[in-house]
Amino acid sequence: MAITTNTGLTSFDQQFYQSMAEVAATYFRESAKSAFLPVAFAKKLDSDEYKKPMMGNSTGVYGESEYGTKGRKMETPKSTKIHSLAVVRCNIYYGPNELKQEGSFVVQTKTDKLQAWMKAADLSIWNGVYFEGYNETGAGQGPLLADGILTNAGTVINLDGIDSTLAAAGDVYKALTKMIHSIPFRYRENFEIKLMCTSSFIEKANGPTFTYDNGMTEFEKFYDKYVVKGVKGFKVSDIEASDDIFGNLGDALNTNDRLLAIVSNPAVVERAYSRGISQLGQDQDVISGVEEAWATKLGGCVHDANAVLLSEQISW
Repeated sequence: MAITTNTGLTSFDQQFYQSMAEVAATYFRESAKSAFLPVAFAKKLDSDEYKKPMMGNSTGVYGESEYGTKGRKMETPKSTKIHSLAVVRCNIYYGPNELKQEGSFVVQTKTDKLQAWMKAADLSIWNGVYFEGYNETGAGQGPLLADGILTNAGTVINLDGIDSTLAAAGDVYKALTKMIHSIPFRYRENFEIKLMCTSSFIEKANGPTFTYDNGMTEFEKFYDKYVVKGVKGFKVSDIEASDDIFGNLGDALNTNDRLLAIVSNPAVVERAYSRGISQLGQDQDVISGVEEAWATKLGGCVHDANAVLLSEQISW
C-alpha cells in the first residue's frame, strides 16, 4: 500500500514518514563508518548492478618545434567495472493503539529498529549483503548476495618486516607506516588517507613495549607525524577504531587485530546505491495494526585495490 496522508490509528501522515526517514538518514550522516566514502548512484532505480566507467592513462601528448593543427590524436583507454548491488530491508510493526498511546513520540520508540537496519546497511557496505543479515558480532549470516569493500581490498602482509606478530619495540610504528607506504604514491599524492583499526589495536599499540623513554608511544609518534604534521602524499586524515566492520573476518576479538588504509577517491572506492533510504509500502489492518517495509539497495565497490589495503591478521 502506498504512503497514506490520512490520520488515524492505523495510518500515518506524510510528516510521520519523513520523520522516520530522517532518523535513518541521520544515522548514515553521523554514525555510519562508511560515511566518509564517496557516494555513487546507479543510473536505474533498483538496478542489480552499478557500472563504473574506468579511464586509463591518456597518451598522445608530445612536443614539437612548430605549431600545426594536424597531429597525433590523444587516446584514453576506457573500460567498465561492474559491481553487484543487493537489498537490505526491514519490516517495522505498529500495534493498533500504538499511535494513539504514544502520539508524536512513536517515532522515538521505533528509532532503535531503524538504527539497527542502518547499522546492517553500513556493515553491508564493508562486508557485503548477506541473506540473513549480521549477528551481534558483525559476522554475515547466510549466502552472500553482493560483495563489500573488505571482500575486494588488497592485502598487506609482514607488517613488521618479517611477519605480523607485533611483539618487539618498534613493531607498531613499522606496521602503521607500512600500511601508508604500501599505497603507491601516485594514489595518495593529492589525497589524504583514512586509517581504520580494531579498538584493541589502539590499546595494545600504546602499551609499555611500544613506549619510548620519553613517555611517547609509537602510536603517538605516528599520529603526530602523519595525522597532525602530515604533508601531502603522506597525510592521514584521521584514525578511526571500529570492531563492527572487521567482525566478519573470523578474528578473535581483543586477541587479533586489523588495520585498513583507504584513499577516499571515487576512482578508487565508492558506496553505490540503486535505491536510497525508502519506504516500500505499508499493510494496514484495524485489528492487527500497521506493518511498514523499509529498504535500500547498495554495495561496497572497490575499483582499484592498490589504494584500499587491509592488513593480514595481527597478533601480539
